[in-house]
Amino acid sequence: MGSAGPNGTHSEARARGPGVVVGRSGASIGRVHFSAVDYWPHNTCLYVTDFLGSHPRFAYYLLQTLDLAGYNSGSAQPSLNRNYIYGMKVRVPGRDEQDRIVEVLQAMDDRIDLLRQTNATLESIAQALFKSWFIDFDPVRAKAEGREPEGMDAATAALFPAEFEESALGLTPKGWGVVTFGEFLELTKGCSYKGDGLSGTEGAYMFNLGCFSAHRVFAAEKVKRYTGEYRPRHAVAAGDLIVANTDMTQARDILGRPAVVPDGFEPGFISHHVFKVSMKNGDRDLASAHRTFLFFALQQDTFRERAIGFATGTTVLALPGNAVTECPARMPPDGALLAFANAARPLLERIRLSEKLADTLAGLRDELLPRLISGKLRLPEAWVRVDEAMG
Repeated sequence: MGSAGPNGTHSEARARGPGVVVGRSGASIGRVHFSAVDYWPHNTCLYVTDFLGSHPRFAYYLLQTLDLAGYNSGSAQPSLNRNYIYGMKVRVPGRDEQDRIVEVLQAMDDRIDLLRQTNATLESIAQALFKSWFIDFDPVRAKAEGREPEGMDAATAALFPAEFEESALGLTPKGWGVVTFGEFLELTKGCSYKGDGLSGTEGAYMFNLGCFSAHRVFAAEKVKRYTGEYRPRHAVAAGDLIVANTDMTQARDILGRPAVVPDGFEPGFISHHVFKVSMKNGDRDLASAHRTFLFFALQQDTFRERAIGFATGTTVLALPGNAVTECPARMPPDGALLAFANAARPLLERIRLSEKLADTLAGLRDELLPRLISGKLRLPEAWVRVDEAMG
């Protein structure tokens, strides 16, 4: 196992793939990553230089079963020393058994990757539809030019005007309002939690900043468990819209990002790094349509630029609530909002179901991984569990 040079890459050349990399300092300490292609090892990692005949992916899975983060040799700054790893006692089966173990685990990883790639495509379709209707105003432009709007029936086309008018935001479809988000939503900042209340297996599910580390519709990424108290106003349920109000990096990529609370995480609540979005409209269907509209609106370039401009702080960036509530927007009439929500709903539902299956497979993989590596689970039994989960 080697370490990268001081310039952030290996001193001689990039490492050949497939490869396994372990974070050795900072927040990434002990995290294990697999690269199928050649890569440049960063100076914050250790990387495998010789698998000694072992399957590279078996090494990747094996290292994940070890408490590498617990081998901190640093004082002020956490650091993982490769000499500590060399002395760890592990069970290493023969290459044939390694190959069979990898076949089981990689089948789940490949299915998870495929599900999430498909979800990214489905979300892109919904994003493109939102942009066409509410940013580029394609149906309005088509009707203004005497053409039939593409990709919609006559009833939906009738919901859009055939001309524009001037507004505070420039040319706007005639009859559409210019509003601020605060006219139809309220924000609630989450609970300031205590570290000693965090738990691996017990307590309520806490949606925190880590849930936004992957740009997906549903915020299941890195949900934590918490045994401490939180107020009813901090509670969230499946389908609720949440927004990150903090970014620990200067990249500002997470700040202001929206996500939807998935089902299966009850009871749940938000940490102080997150806003919960509540709709003011009492009509259930219209409130849901506003929520869907807002989810996509918060991902548009105009709001992303606004979130970056409103960021406060130096090391840790914060997004004030008025960056959202005072954000101006062209608001389509209720009929167009409901039509978009109806068009996006089946896409979002497919994403929800696929994300749920991906989470189920990830949980099963994490359950089977140590038992397969240790030899406590027979491979035929593992395949039965995998086949049942995949349906």
